[in-house]
Amino acid sequence: MSLFGILQHSSRALNTASTGVSVASNNVANANTKGYARQTLAIGAKGTIRAEGLLLGQGVTAESVVSHYDRFAQGSVFGRMGADGFHSSRSQSFRAIETRFTESDAGSLSESINQLFDSFSELETDPNSNGFRLGVLGAGSSLAEAFNQTAQALVGQQTALDQQVSSGVSTLNILGNQVASLNGRIVQMEAGGGQAHDLRAQRTGLLEQMSQLAPLTAIQEGDG
Repeated sequence: MSLFGILQHSSRALNTASTGVSVASNNVANANTKGYARQTLAIGAKGTIRAEGLLLGQGVTAESVVSHYDRFAQGSVFGRMGADGFHSSRSQSFRAIETRFTESDAGSLSESINQLFDSFSELETDPNSNGFRLGVLGAGSSLAEAFNQTAQALVGQQTALDQQVSSGVSTLNILGNQVASLNGRIVQMEAGGGQAHDLRAQRTGLLEQMSQLAPLTAIQEGDG
């Protein structure tokens, strides 16, 4: 092999190694990027040439960048994120409702019920006492007011949750339109022989956001 051939082989090897470092660097930079899938460099032999009756190798070359995306594993992620979003939302709603029934709060429903029973207990000691009778009436009035306030608070909570659902639907529509736009760009880029790994990572990130708002199943058709 000539000196020129040796230099060509070395140049290809260095370029391939440099490309591999760039791919690894990109993985590190996107370690916290939502939807990003680890990428590796696929390398292969450059091929052979016949020289002086011999088949000589031409060194190594970078063939393509491979994205390690597992649609089955990602589907499980969508399911887990959807379950987490559901339980988190329900927990927040229950905590908001629970505050209306806290026993330690003055004027709460539980406290008003206790005061009513206490007033009846006092009345039992002296049924003819006007003061104890008025105490029962006052405790009953306070309990009725507590029921009204609790009912109004629950209606307000329901209204707030309805608004959250409406807002969530709007967000889903926006994210869905963005996914549709990425679908078109991915198909166009890959049809031209390019690689759309970054666009696919963006799409996966959007799908993960959608899965937190509603149950999601992602299926890639043959046309992309």
